[in-house]
Amino acid sequence: MVTSYFRTNLSRDRLGPKQCGLLYRLRWQIELLNKVCKSDNGMSTVNSEKPHIIIEFLILSLLKALFKTIMAHLT
Repeated sequence: MVTSYFRTNLSRDRLGPKQCGLLYRLRWQIELLNKVCKSDNGMSTVNSEKPHIIIEFLILSLLKALFKTIMAHLT
């Protein structure tokens, strides 16, 4: 059995250990997606002042990240 420790500023009566673990797991997935979007998809290098180009690049980058995630889970 693995023991995990989480530090939080929420009181125990508001958030139990199981819920805290689930929130940290969700947060970790969000952090990984942000890392993929920033490093692998080049979202930090968008160089345009036209909103439609930025939105298209963002959507395509997120689709690419989603595709990569699905392919990783299938392998």
